[in-house]
Amino acid sequence: MSTGFLSKHRKSYYYRIWIPKAVRSYFKGKVEVWRSLKTKDKEEARVLAHQFESHAKRLFFTLRRYGHSMTPEQIDSLVARWLDTRLELAEEYRAGLRPISENQREGAWLVLHDQMGEAEDDLLSNDFRRIEKEADELLASASLPPLDHDSAEYGRLCRRLLRAKLDYAKIEMDRWEGVYKELPPSMGSTSIKAVPISQATGLAAPQGLPPSKLFSEVVKAYHKDNPPRSPRSQQQTLAEFNTFLKVVGGDKPINYITKAECRKYKEHLRDERKNKPATVSKWLAVLSGVFRWAERQDFIPENSNPVKGLLLTKKQAREGAEHYREFTDAELLLTFGSEEFRAQRGPRPERYWICLLMLFQVCRRKEPAQLNVADVLEEDGISYLYFKHDGKEQTTKTEASVRKVPVHPALIQLGFLDYVQEVKAAGHVHLFPQLKRGRTSTLGDSVGKWFKRLKQKKGLHDSNLTLYSTRHTGITKLSNLGVPEKIRMMITGHASQGIHGQVYDRRERVPMNLLRQGLEQLHYPDVLQSLNNKSTRREAA
Repeated sequence: MSTGFLSKHRKSYYYRIWIPKAVRSYFKGKVEVWRSLKTKDKEEARVLAHQFESHAKRLFFTLRRYGHSMTPEQIDSLVARWLDTRLELAEEYRAGLRPISENQREGAWLVLHDQMGEAEDDLLSNDFRRIEKEADELLASASLPPLDHDSAEYGRLCRRLLRAKLDYAKIEMDRWEGVYKELPPSMGSTSIKAVPISQATGLAAPQGLPPSKLFSEVVKAYHKDNPPRSPRSQQQTLAEFNTFLKVVGGDKPINYITKAECRKYKEHLRDERKNKPATVSKWLAVLSGVFRWAERQDFIPENSNPVKGLLLTKKQAREGAEHYREFTDAELLLTFGSEEFRAQRGPRPERYWICLLMLFQVCRRKEPAQLNVADVLEEDGISYLYFKHDGKEQTTKTEASVRKVPVHPALIQLGFLDYVQEVKAAGHVHLFPQLKRGRTSTLGDSVGKWFKRLKQKKGLHDSNLTLYSTRHTGITKLSNLGVPEKIRMMITGHASQGIHGQVYDRRERVPMNLLRQGLEQLHYPDVLQSLNNKSTRREAA
């Protein structure tokens, strides 16, 4: 229950919320919380009170289910074990020296003095770099999951461990001189109330909370709720998640995965695999999506996504991204009008037609490569290609990529529809039955690699000029020719960016002849003449 009111002796509205009994221990036994809303305006106070109440309820929920951060006593218990172990090892070392010389005592004193100085400096500057390895090993030795290096719990553990190093150095300096004092209450496990190691880091599941699911189990559940657009996409994602688990040390409960481990994965993507920023950004975003979903499912506490803060900005993601450039008319003639290209029509029709479909239909490579014979249809006397998404054999990049596009008149002139009839008569389902789908490659990858070899053979070594550049070339030409944006987007499979286009445009109602009028403005006369001349000579022979 909560209330808000304006007191006579106050200059603003105040808000009061009762604290549930289950979480009062976190508020030192307080039963209510008061907060000034810093306004005299009643309506504004209501809005602010609503926001405060929402945050408070979220906090209470989180504390009820996940209120298990490390307490000072738990940290002391863990560090006391470390101190006891170090002192025992030092005593065993001395026991093996017979006799202990003056030089040995002096050397030990100097080493301990240096260790004390380093610990004091690190405490003063709050620099945990020298101690973090020992802190991580301490957690591991107790069979405990690692702590996020950016968390308050980890900071408290490192500071307590540095204080223990000071204690250790002082005790050992005395013992090397034969002085054995009774340990004060602040040192040693015998003076500290025992705390179960399973609770020492605050990461173990609290009373009444079922253990967190393993990361791999969460991924399976996530994909069930959010199925990838294609089996290949799912295979790629699962393979990348397996790589993530290898980087972080194997499968583990999802609430044990720390920001430090996710940062290590980011460095693996960037530094070891040398991925471009766009690829690093992609996989971090996919990983973050799993953790955001896990928050909504209560597998991890709210606002505990360990990938948060590691994502690249849009500017960073664009750095090093591929920037395709358009073909010049001369470059198009050099490649598409070459003897080597024309020679592919008979023995390797998939190379010949997919490249030309990309050039004249302004489509992506995968779209024509996965066409079936049944996807070449006719409407109102106009032949068209149906690029569709069935989630299995045929997939598209976006929903807007599902579309019907008239066959360009140049392709009909070159005999594309005749090729379709030949494949159909041979009893094939796929329009390009020569193509094989690999586990990690898409249909048409081999065509792209062949075109790259052709391009380089012709002296075109610009890495920004690829087969995909035909799409950029076509879009630029359509724009320069004045083809309306709506028609261009329907031809190329792009989504409208405006509210009007998203809400009111009905693509299925656009007449096929209107799309054809827009597409047939796209001309490559030199290429077409070169290909037609060859076809004419072949028919005459």
